[in-house]
Amino acid sequence: MIKKASLFILALLLTLSASASIRVMSYNIRLGVAKDGDNAWEIRKDATPAMLRDIHPAVFGVQEAYDFQVAYILEQCPEYKAVGVGRDDGVEQGEHMSVFYDTNLIELLEWGTYWLSETPDVPSFGWDAKCRRTATWTLLREIASGQKFYFVNTHLDHRGAVARKEGLALIYNRIQAMNPDGVPMVLTGDFNVLTDDECLADISTLMKSARFNSVDADTIGSFNGFGAYGNSSGAPTIKKKNVKLNELQPIDYIYYSGFDQSLCFKVVTQTYADRKYISDHYPIYSDLVLKASRIESGAVASKILGVDKQYKVYLPEGYDLNPEKRYPVLYLLHGAKGSCNTWSRNYNMKVITDWRMTSGFSVPMIIVMPDASGDGPDNVGRYMGYFNYEGWRYEDFFFEEFIPEIESRYRIAGDAGHRAIAGLSMGGHGTALFAMHRPQYFSSACPLSGRLKGRPNSYQDRPEMQEYLDQVAANDMPKYLKGCSEEQQKAISAVRWYIDCGDDDYLVAGSLDLWREMKKLRFPCAQLRVREGTHNQEYWRTALPDVLTFVSIGFAE
Repeated sequence: MIKKASLFILALLLTLSASASIRVMSYNIRLGVAKDGDNAWEIRKDATPAMLRDIHPAVFGVQEAYDFQVAYILEQCPEYKAVGVGRDDGVEQGEHMSVFYDTNLIELLEWGTYWLSETPDVPSFGWDAKCRRTATWTLLREIASGQKFYFVNTHLDHRGAVARKEGLALIYNRIQAMNPDGVPMVLTGDFNVLTDDECLADISTLMKSARFNSVDADTIGSFNGFGAYGNSSGAPTIKKKNVKLNELQPIDYIYYSGFDQSLCFKVVTQTYADRKYISDHYPIYSDLVLKASRIESGAVASKILGVDKQYKVYLPEGYDLNPEKRYPVLYLLHGAKGSCNTWSRNYNMKVITDWRMTSGFSVPMIIVMPDASGDGPDNVGRYMGYFNYEGWRYEDFFFEEFIPEIESRYRIAGDAGHRAIAGLSMGGHGTALFAMHRPQYFSSACPLSGRLKGRPNSYQDRPEMQEYLDQVAANDMPKYLKGCSEEQQKAISAVRWYIDCGDDDYLVAGSLDLWREMKKLRFPCAQLRVREGTHNQEYWRTALPDVLTFVSIGFAE
């Protein structure tokens, strides 16, 4: 089963089609106050806007730029705007790690700067650094797709090895803290280290280096020293006239995460404005493929439960392009011990959904993943479930507060014909419970490996689950269907049912009993799938594609 699941995931990854790409650049511009003779800024400055007009990055980060250099670029390239501060006073003095963005392509949402030091919120030196060092972060949105992404730009110290290591560790921790939902992220900068330096170890577990993870990648280095140096890595510089491209050292970096892939990594060695060297570093750029769909986080304040309930929502490709378009919705429920994060973190929900939609096997839809885990001062760690009982009226919350709020926040069609529900294990029970108690809300219901009847005699029957299992026994779904009124049975039969459970799952009897009862009542659409597998992640991961297709057919009807 594990081998089959692995092949399944590999197949869907290979069929994902490429979406729009965004060009990002890192450029150490060389400080404009340096006494560089024939390479002084005033002599070479025209080469920079010429390069930008040729390469045309959507976003780029500069290092060593003084305020007059930033102003010159903005004057010569009016399509760009920039954010950043001087590292010496937090306003304009000293070098800027500015982030530039093309306003025709990119919208700025938020930005900020912090110092790579023990006191990152104020101008300061860090550890053994020779200079003050900063990182400028931005939250951006690509206008065409509506996709948000972070772009962080920095310059690590050229002398202090501890400062480089600790500074990059600070960036690593900040990136994790600011981006819990895995929004696409770009990190650019002059790191002043070679590619095998130990300070890159942690960031390389979080993000990919475009130099080593691109379809088409240059292998030459980026530091040229205006043609006079062959090395710069914090170690003593090696002076050498007329250095060759294959001797240059790679100390400038583009890291990325959350993108489908990097199409290229290029080192810009061309001549511009008759300048062989437009700076002592060559600019580097990468074309990153955006994932057009996205997952966002939110919360609904509940008076019924007395807490704020978290949720995740999947928004399909093109959601932001047509503000008039409304989408069908699938409510996707997690199991015991789970949360609203379970489907996206454990079961490749986004990858699978992108694949099914781009391949035409399901219609574009919004997928909402609510949280039914116990929380609040009296409920920590309890297996609360989706039903109503003393102290936990989750079913009432779901229909009276959650659905109305969600369907007002997002462009959801809002009628039963365009609303479906599915869930695994505890969520499979919740799916059956909701669709039987309130069938007028749903076109399709898909309980997966559902705990649909009384307590099974298994290792799952633990004391800490006693309360939850007692409620399952009180909400036995096959018994409920058999015992409800003829009118209610007719309403339930109008829902399209897809029941799926593994042949080696200890809960399979409940799925069989529910399906048999539906067949006795001559439900027009009650499908049963008993596939090879058990009660685990691999099974639910391979169940989701057929669920998406099944509910899509219901939306079409």
